[in-house]
Amino acid sequence: MKKIRAFFDSMEERFVFPISRRTYQINALIALIVLGACIIWLAYNSTPTSRDDVKISKSEVIQNQVDTTTVVETPVASECELAQYNVWLDSLKRDLPNEEWIKLGDSVDVVVDGGYTDYSEYSDNVDTAAAALDVPAPSVEVTQVTERRFVPNPVAIPSILDQIYSKRGLDSGDYCGKIAVIESIHYLIKKTSGAFLKDAYPKYFYMVAAYPSATKEDFVNTFELQAGIEMKEIFIDDEKTINLLFDYFRFFMEERPSDVRVDLAVNTLKNHYKVGQGSRSRDRADYFKVAALIIKSDLDDEELTKSLDGYNSEMAYYSQNGLYTTIRKYLTLYEEKLALLVAKQNAEKLEKTEQQLKSLIVGGGAFGTILLVAILLLLFSIQSLLRKHVEK
Repeated sequence: MKKIRAFFDSMEERFVFPISRRTYQINALIALIVLGACIIWLAYNSTPTSRDDVKISKSEVIQNQVDTTTVVETPVASECELAQYNVWLDSLKRDLPNEEWIKLGDSVDVVVDGGYTDYSEYSDNVDTAAAALDVPAPSVEVTQVTERRFVPNPVAIPSILDQIYSKRGLDSGDYCGKIAVIESIHYLIKKTSGAFLKDAYPKYFYMVAAYPSATKEDFVNTFELQAGIEMKEIFIDDEKTINLLFDYFRFFMEERPSDVRVDLAVNTLKNHYKVGQGSRSRDRADYFKVAALIIKSDLDDEELTKSLDGYNSEMAYYSQNGLYTTIRKYLTLYEEKLALLVAKQNAEKLEKTEQQLKSLIVGGGAFGTILLVAILLLLFSIQSLLRKHVEK
């Protein structure tokens, strides 16, 4: 035991304490500097990773290649009453006073299947009799009966409304849902010329029936979208205008574009019309395609806004080769470049995560070094005190 103790004392005197105390202080200072640097590096790599804005140059558009070297809720039925529904129904009667409202249908005789008789269990006798008479053997005999049934008048407005209510799953007491139907039809009628109303209103009933979720607000938004693209007030006065309205309405119901996207599409078209002074008839015919392209873009609203800002700033240059062609190319290039920058951003995030781990490891080592040096300095202090005590 004494030999082991003597060995450790010898090691202490020869290897630990012969080293200058100032050396340990310098090592402690270096460790502190390393620890501080690791903390700063860790903080830097913990900051959010930003992404550069996408900018499409004219050369990229010309070459058609990315240059990587240059850097409404339905009301509850109980909220509406029969009296309110009757008010709306009366307004529809005033809209269509010459249509059928009184004769709702009639009782007629209808021939229906009354069942059948199966002769299969008597097949032997039936087959024998049929063979003797040289006629086909019957297997099933269908019987028919005549019933008295009420058949609705298909052109009566109340009958048509009932069909729409049924298709929407509205029960007899769902007056709010029924009011929503009439309100939509009333709005469409007000946007139609009187001379064309008789031809138009059946199609309005069809539009409301074809899209059970449609409300008056959807029709209002459809008219606004069409007016923005066509750059004129929309009024239904012939077969062409109503068919065009139905195309816009179907597009709106299928895409459900946000107000932001509609505004972006309309503003882009207005900018083109202004730049071209309304003279580019070929591009004017493509306005709906351009609007659809913008509305259906895979870019989110923020990126779509940035991309169109870039395109519109050079509208006069780009649109010389066709509005639809160049804007489609521009948006495609923007999406490609955005994907590259997002990939770069993700790579930088991964690199920062790795650097964070390295910072923690090195910082932990530096902190351990500081603790070790502190312990050694403490031992130096203890030795110094002991020496002074022994000398006294």
